[in-house]
Amino acid sequence: MTKMRRFYAIPYVFWLLLFVIAPVLLIIYQSFFDMNGNFSLVNYQSYLGSGKYLIMTLNSVWYAFLITVITLVISYPTAYFLTKLRHKDLWLLLIILPTWVNLLLKAYAFIGIFGIHGSVNNFLEIMGVGPKQILFTDFSFLTVAVYIELPFMIMPIFNALEEMNPSLISASRDLGANSYDTFRRVIFPLSLNGVK
Repeated sequence: MTKMRRFYAIPYVFWLLLFVIAPVLLIIYQSFFDMNGNFSLVNYQSYLGSGKYLIMTLNSVWYAFLITVITLVISYPTAYFLTKLRHKDLWLLLIILPTWVNLLLKAYAFIGIFGIHGSVNNFLEIMGVGPKQILFTDFSFLTVAVYIELPFMIMPIFNALEEMNPSLISASRDLGANSYDTFRRVIFPLSLNGVK
């Protein structure tokens, strides 16, 4: 069994090396050279000496944190609810379906939705609010990023919840735990592998 696992891991390791580790190493390598190809630390001096670059870095980390938290807050209840449904495979397929669409097409779709003449502004006009500049705002960025990431967080959480032994939940209830305590002490800790 261990040999088979190693064999199946080869393509993943190769993909990781080629498309993740190698590009990062190339970027780090290039960062030690100036525009003329001479070895220099001027790039690091510019980065660390400029407040703009540091603010951009902090903004990136902040947005990544926000997107992760919002996605988790939506994904966990969705995955939990999916495990209770009758036709869960069909619903899971419908959630995964948008990942089959090219990211560029999704971007153009959201430009149409959030644009001045888009459906969101049409709805705001009907409600009497009037058109607003929604496109290229923090709200639209967070909305689109969360939408894109949702299926990728729902899937592992759903799998972790599906693989959970139901007898553990029954045992918790038999020992007098209410629904909240069962969730907090049994379900959530056992599903953390799907959250990570």
